[in-house]
Amino acid sequence: MESPAVVAWPVFAEQFYNEALVVGVASTGFSAGAERGYVWGGEELGGVVVGREKVVGREKVAAMADEGLRRRAGEMGELARRAVEVGGSSYKAAGALLDDVLRRRSTTRGLTRGGGVS
Repeated sequence: MESPAVVAWPVFAEQFYNEALVVGVASTGFSAGAERGYVWGGEELGGVVVGREKVVGREKVAAMADEGLRRRAGEMGELARRAVEVGGSSYKAAGALLDDVLRRRSTTRGLTRGGGVS
């Protein structure tokens, strides 16, 4: 199965970490070449972070490796679909989280604000 590759173009916050994951760890995309980001709300002050020439150049390099990127993106997509199906790892983890929250909620209902039993 093949899927479109990801173009990672981080601007601020955790997007740079996401780019490292997509490009370096999962190998399912390529970087547009952003080298710096913005402080939240300051993006209007900074201008263009990545020029057109840089993006076109990176896209050409990615196009040569396109088959591998698409194949890996498809494999990751299939793994993600299986994880959220009934019985999948994410499905089970979300259920365990909900069970834990409900269990904690039921054990704290008998406590007063000061920590004592009502």
